[in-house]
Amino acid sequence: MSKRTYKNRAMQVQYDACMSAAESKGSELFNADGTPRLHGGTHRCYFWLGAGVYPKHPMPPKQTLGWACYQAGRDYARREKKS
Repeated sequence: MSKRTYKNRAMQVQYDACMSAAESKGSELFNADGTPRLHGGTHRCYFWLGAGVYPKHPMPPKQTLGWACYQAGRDYARREKKS
């Protein structure tokens, strides 16, 4: 499932969780109407920042769980653009 692999297990688990949540419009990453849910959790902000949907948030520090969310968002956006 993972496009990226991390040596840090916690970062890998976070990345995989974000990519898994992105598969379902009923997940915590989306509002009930299917639009991106931008508020209420830093991981969501970083995911949508990576996807290019949430431009007004500072970049996450590298080698943190937020960075894994950001990278998952980037990969999600690339995948959606291809399809």
